[in-house]
Amino acid sequence: MDGHDPQVLMMADVADRWVVRCDCGCGVLTEYATREEADEAAEQARAEAGPPAASEEVVDDAGRAPERI
Repeated sequence: MDGHDPQVLMMADVADRWVVRCDCGCGVLTEYATREEADEAAEQARAEAGPPAASEEVVDDAGRAPERI
């Protein structure tokens, strides 16, 4: 999938709730009670998508992938 990179985000105005979502159109959007559960789900979603295609890899001038926010 083009740009597949699920992100873990804290839900606004809701204490102790986390969301895993991806903006590539794959439909990943799931809510979790703990950050650990959300991190594990995001890692699993990334692993299921497989390694990025060469055209998806982005590196900065120092030769490393930029940090996601």
